[in-house]
Amino acid sequence: MVELNRDYPSSNIVLAGDFNLLPESVVVERTGFDQLVQQPTRGANTLDLVFVSMSMYDVTRVVDSVVKSDHKAVIVCNDQRVATCNKRIEIKTYRKKSPNQHASFLEHIATIEFYLPHTDIQAAFVSSIPLLYSSIITFILNDHLLFLPVIQTTLPLILKPHSVAKIN
Repeated sequence: MVELNRDYPSSNIVLAGDFNLLPESVVVERTGFDQLVQQPTRGANTLDLVFVSMSMYDVTRVVDSVVKSDHKAVIVCNDQRVATCNKRIEIKTYRKKSPNQHASFLEHIATIEFYLPHTDIQAAFVSSIPLLYSSIITFILNDHLLFLPVIQTTLPLILKPHSVAKIN
C-alpha cells in the first residue's frame, strides 16, 4: 500500500474481500482507509468488507448473492438504481420433448377425426370452433408432453458480459 500511494498519489485504491481472519481495525490502522460496509454479510457477521483510500462511492448495499454462496454480495456504486437490484426467482414451466414423446403425440393426433355436422345451429357457433380445436389439442399435449417446473433467476443488470463469462 505504501508503494502504491507513493507511486500513484492521486489514485483511488479499493481493497475488498472476505476478511475472516484480519480484523477491520488492523486494516484501518495500517492503511488509513475508510471501511464502507455496515451490514452483516454472512449470518450476523460483517466479513465481506470494502476499504477505500478516498471517498468515491455514494451507495453501499448488501444484497443476496447472484451465485451460490453462504455470503451476501456487497455492491458499492454511485447509482442508486443499480444498488437496489436483487435477483428474482421465478418458477416457470416447460414441456420436455423427447423424440419418442413427439412421435407418440403425432401418432395419437393422426388418429383423431374432427367431424362437425353442417347444421343451422352449427353455423351459428362457427366462431367457437378454433377454441374447441385448441382445447382438444391442449388436452392431448398435456397427456403426452407433461409440464415440468424450472426455477429461473434473473441477475441484476450490473454484470458486463465479460464478467459473466469469468463466473461461469
